[in-house]
Amino acid sequence: PLYGADMMGTLFDDRTDTWNLNKLPNLLDVLGTKIPGVNTAYLYLGMWKATFAWHLEDVDLYSINYLHFGAPKQWYSISQADARRFEGAMKSVWPADAKACNQFL
Repeated sequence: PLYGADMMGTLFDDRTDTWNLNKLPNLLDVLGTKIPGVNTAYLYLGMWKATFAWHLEDVDLYSINYLHFGAPKQWYSISQADARRFEGAMKSVWPADAKACNQFL
């Protein structure tokens, strides 16, 4: 399945204020700088059965997501206390991949 990630943009017209993630007020507005994917919207497009890697958000910031269309998404989360145990379990399931990539998880 195909998946497109980190594409700058939004499906909302710039004049749309309601639900437009580019228009959400936030503390980073005081910087006067737009940081792509942090205080500007990114698009992620996936086809049926597409997956996205387990990850932490940039500098451990929170994220917000808006599903424009399609079937509901399933989200899984791991508590910070269990993160190392989860990483160890995944490395034991896919040891060759973990060894080949220092950013495996």
